[in-house]
Amino acid sequence: MKIPLVSYLIINLFFIASANGQQPFSSVKDPEITDFATVVQFLSSPDLEGRMTGAKGNQIAASYIASMMQQMKLSPLNPSDNAKPDITGYFQQYDLIQITHEGTKLIFKDTKKSLHDTFSIHTDFFTEEFFHNFRINGTANIDFSSVADNQTGNALNSDTISPKAIVLPETIEVYEKQSAAEKRNGSISSKSMASIRLDIHDNLDKDDFEKTGFKFEVRDTQNDVPVIYFNHEKSLKILDRYLSGKQPEKEEGKRSFKVLEVEIQGNTQLSPVVARNVIGMIPGRDSLTAIVIGAHYDHLGMDETGIYCGADDNASGVAGVISLAKMWYKSGEKPPCNLIFACWAGEETGKSGSSYFAGQIADPRTIRLYVNMDMISRSAPEDTFSRTLSIGFRAKDPQLKQLCSNENDQLPVPFLLDLWEVDGYTGSDYASFLPKDIPVLSFFSGFHPDYHTIRDTYEKIDLDKMERILYLVNHIIKRVLLN
Repeated sequence: MKIPLVSYLIINLFFIASANGQQPFSSVKDPEITDFATVVQFLSSPDLEGRMTGAKGNQIAASYIASMMQQMKLSPLNPSDNAKPDITGYFQQYDLIQITHEGTKLIFKDTKKSLHDTFSIHTDFFTEEFFHNFRINGTANIDFSSVADNQTGNALNSDTISPKAIVLPETIEVYEKQSAAEKRNGSISSKSMASIRLDIHDNLDKDDFEKTGFKFEVRDTQNDVPVIYFNHEKSLKILDRYLSGKQPEKEEGKRSFKVLEVEIQGNTQLSPVVARNVIGMIPGRDSLTAIVIGAHYDHLGMDETGIYCGADDNASGVAGVISLAKMWYKSGEKPPCNLIFACWAGEETGKSGSSYFAGQIADPRTIRLYVNMDMISRSAPEDTFSRTLSIGFRAKDPQLKQLCSNENDQLPVPFLLDLWEVDGYTGSDYASFLPKDIPVLSFFSGFHPDYHTIRDTYEKIDLDKMERILYLVNHIIKRVLLN
């Protein structure tokens, strides 16, 4: 295998430094538990009500983070002209539209059988986003000939009268559309399509039934009708009542389907929301380039089941960002390039914060690396000794993979590294930097059963593992800076 010249240089610089016993930036100490524990505890307090983007608890979290940056004398993103600058200089504000669909209903009907069932959004089904109010009334075809069975991979056919199918649309007439909220005129075409999709994998969870969505803008379309998803168990029971005894109909001898009467009442509410990234910087000797160290501070808010405190996800990552900034501030060291410490809004609802920041980068070549920390304080159940650490990187950056492995090997008790390629994945804020061709390293300590539940609380944080992870992250950043 031919090693790229840049990889050869980085790897050799590493071994030269190690052989000479050099410890780069030795004045920059490693974070200890006392440097980050209180940050995790505050951000995951129930008083912040789950830190949902746009909500009061999220605003309190943003102000808290900005206050800490101010105490560390980080340079604000937007310096104030006031004699006594306030924390707002650390805010990068952007506008979102909050979308809710309370009151949206789906109705199945069979006049011959005197059947009528009404289903409510968030409880019985969820939808892809739609942005207007409307009513659909008509028939839909349940196609049995073009859907593969999840177990066998074989196509379902008319002899397999199983509700494990995707309901495909025929012509559905739209006879009412209220568009005042979007100030649109006209009506949806009578040939508009809707789709009712039944999940055949039995894998829907609470995240699929989120009640709120956020978008940068509302699409201006006249034919924006939703796809509706049921959970598997409920859809099987429902359709069995409506389809039993019906003979499948044929379409040109190729497709086999049964007819279902449906009505959909779409009810949309649109509300403007101001979101805030919180960003501070330690200026470097080269003021034109930077390493960005980031983590999202938003979480899922609260609902009737309780408050989603989000201790691991992602108060831990934010505390990591703050503690690393604190170590550089206390050292008085001027880094070779700018160090930008960023806490993102909107990750849980589409990574809007990091996406907005990345969109503002005039020349992506000035960003040497983006370091992402998302959930760095727990372990997967099978990781009984809390030794596993996942690090994501681009396939085109093998030198970063080697660097992480080398630094890990220097630890008294090295992690069992899960080194994986992020290309094609969008699981966290690192995804916002990939289209800009910016190298990334994304740190993650493992999935656990409390993920996205009200059980993700401060009491379950593994502070010792978090300390070891931040030690490694700190040394990796130092090595990148040295090179």
